[in-house]
Amino acid sequence: MNLDELLGDRLDDLADAAGRAAPGPFDAGLATRVVARVRHRRAARRTGTGVAAVAAAGAIAFGVSHVRTGQPAPVGPATSSTTPTPAPSSPPSSPTSDPDVTSDDDAATSPTAGGGPESDLFACDEKVTVTIHTLPDARGLTLAADLPESGGTEVPPTFTETLGTAGTTTFTGATSQAGSIALVDADGVVAAFVVPGHGPLRAVHLARGETTELSGPNLFTGCDGPVAAGTYTAWPYVVVTPMDDDGSDATSQDPVVVVANPREITLH
Repeated sequence: MNLDELLGDRLDDLADAAGRAAPGPFDAGLATRVVARVRHRRAARRTGTGVAAVAAAGAIAFGVSHVRTGQPAPVGPATSSTTPTPAPSSPPSSPTSDPDVTSDDDAATSPTAGGGPESDLFACDEKVTVTIHTLPDARGLTLAADLPESGGTEVPPTFTETLGTAGTTTFTGATSQAGSIALVDADGVVAAFVVPGHGPLRAVHLARGETTELSGPNLFTGCDGPVAAGTYTAWPYVVVTPMDDDGSDATSQDPVVVVANPREITLH
C-alpha cells in the first residue's frame, strides 16, 4: 500500500470518528455525507488528484468536528483598508487674564470710599469718634477745604482742598487729583462719601510752607444706596502716600490721612 492509500484509510477512520464523536440532531446525515465525500476524494486521488484531494478531505473532517462540538472554527484576523481617523485635538486654550491683577493705571485711578487707610477714621455705617482736637498725626501736613453750604444728591458739590506743610516740614509723596469728603449724618454715622473720579495720581513735593490745590471731578458713593437728601457734617480729607526724593515708594512709611475742619452741608 502506497502513502496516498495509507492516508486515505486514515481519513476514513477520521471521518467515521467525527461522525460518532457527539450525539446531536444532525449526526447521522452529516457523518454519512462526510464519509461519502472522503471516499469520493479517495477515488479521485486514485485517478490522479493525489495529495490535494487528501488535504481537502482533511479540511472537511476538521470542519465537521468543530460543528459537532459547538465550537467556532478559528477565524483569521480581519484587515481593513480604511485609514483610521485621528481623534480631534483640543484647541489651545486662550490666555486668560488674572482677575486679581490690576494695572498700575487702574490701581492709581480707582476711587476709594472709606475702604483705605481712612477707614480708621471714616468707615461706612460706623460712628465717627474723632474731633478736630483728636485727629491723628499727619507728619507735618495740613489741609484746608473750601466747601459750599449746599448741593444736590445727583451731582457732588464742587470744592477745593489745599494741601500744605507746617513748620519746617518738607514732604514728597503721591495723592489723588481731588480731595475726598466723608458725609456724616445727624447720628454721627458715616452715610456716604464724595470721592475723586478716575484720574492718575499726582506727585507732590512740598517744601517748607508750600501748598498745592486738589480739585477735579468727584462722584458720590452711598453706603446704603443712593445718597439721601438731608443735612450732613462734611469731613474733608486726603490720603497721601510718602515717597522718597527719587520718586520711589517709601516702603517704611504708611500712607498719611490728612483731615480738614468739618462743616455742615445740605443736600437736596
